[in-house]
Amino acid sequence: MLDKALQSIEKGVELGEASMADKIPFVNELVKYEGFVKRSMKTGEYREAVFYSTRLLEQCTDSVKHIKLRLKAGISHSPNDLGELIKLTYDYQERFITNAVFLFWRGRVLLYNGQTDLAKKHIRQALQIDPDNVKTKNFWKSLQKSENLKGSAAQAFKDKMYEVAAGLFS
Repeated sequence: MLDKALQSIEKGVELGEASMADKIPFVNELVKYEGFVKRSMKTGEYREAVFYSTRLLEQCTDSVKHIKLRLKAGISHSPNDLGELIKLTYDYQERFITNAVFLFWRGRVLLYNGQTDLAKKHIRQALQIDPDNVKTKNFWKSLQKSENLKGSAAQAFKDKMYEVAAGLFS
């Protein structure tokens, strides 16, 4: 919560804690990085989003919010090369294994990397921790629907109903 951190530091300086003043430029820089990431994601400048989200995460190592930003940027920038993101989530897994947001995003990375069973396990865990999370519930429903369509398409293909299979696969 960089904005709130900045406000707290400024308030501390205002109340006479002069030693905190040197922290203001540092936190201001992180607030700028956060803005750059959000703006870059909106404009489709994913390489820039990866750059700034990586810089943020170097300083905000205990922030699931910033891990999520880094994962979103990485998925958008290189959806076919997720090795770095898999490693990143693995490195943070032990620390955030009970955090629903982290588990949801780790599950997404694993899913996009083709590790469906492990991805589903993480997304189910996220739902167990936070069963009211609308985003996770909707993603889970979409995942189930996709798997059902895939099964129907595979069966149509086996039954030599190629046009139906192609329609279902698409």
